[in-house]
Amino acid sequence: MNRAAGSGNGSGTAPGCSITIDRRRTAALTGVTDVESFDDRMVVLRTHGGRLILTGSELHVTALQLESGRLQLEGTIDGAAYEGPGRRRGWRKRGQDA
Repeated sequence: MNRAAGSGNGSGTAPGCSITIDRRRTAALTGVTDVESFDDRMVVLRTHGGRLILTGSELHVTALQLESGRLQLEGTIDGAAYEGPGRRRGWRKRGQDA
């Protein structure tokens, strides 16, 4: 699954960000500006696309390079949601109300 915000094309838009989740076991993110918090069930990030919350179980940050905005994550990934002023968007684990 890929999600992207901003194009980073130099035309005055915000730098881009992306998330790639492979088989719900690993995630590779770009555009990460800060890690607000993390434990084995939730990772809360600031990205160029907004605040991003990843949920799951046995989550582990395996690589973090804030200088280049990259983060890698392993575990069972159940959900991902971007938050912003007055909005929430993303995907959630099965059976969870919207």
